[in-house]
Amino acid sequence: EAFNSILDSTINILEIVRDFDHPCRVVYTSSSMVYGDFETDLVSESAQKKPKDIYGSFKLCGEIIIEGYKQRHNIDTAVVRPSAVYGPYDGNQRVLYKFITSAIKNEPIIIDGDGSMKLDFTFVDDAAYGFYLVSTHENASGEIFNITRGKAERLIDVAEILKKYFPDLEIIH
Repeated sequence: EAFNSILDSTINILEIVRDFDHPCRVVYTSSSMVYGDFETDLVSESAQKKPKDIYGSFKLCGEIIIEGYKQRHNIDTAVVRPSAVYGPYDGNQRVLYKFITSAIKNEPIIIDGDGSMKLDFTFVDDAAYGFYLVSTHENASGEIFNITRGKAERLIDVAEILKKYFPDLEIIH
């Protein structure tokens, strides 16, 4: 599924765009998962890429494909690497969605490990505005952008914030 939804669809879009008679920018949605575990709280676009799962690996492959089409067919491209996007109507049920849903249902929050893993949570409206800027700004062409809040938070700290609003919340490691 990841291969088809990430790589096949990216190639299909690029094949269509390369034959356009008018210019347009292809903004590829990659992921902060291309970095693997963050080595620092603030990760720059030039940080080492060490994906640790299939998803991050395929997203990085997509970036390479984008670059290849840009070079070969002179396609205007940019790459966006969002991080831990959250907000209403999260259909992917990411970690923050799961934590909040569990708290509302009075179910325990389950954290893998000791909770020290950090994520740079990004509100969906901020991510959307970032995509808009990358899509429309002339200087964004050919560039890579992390779209994040810029401050990583430990999962245990996120759970403790929820505990303030849901005092009976149980946190299980």
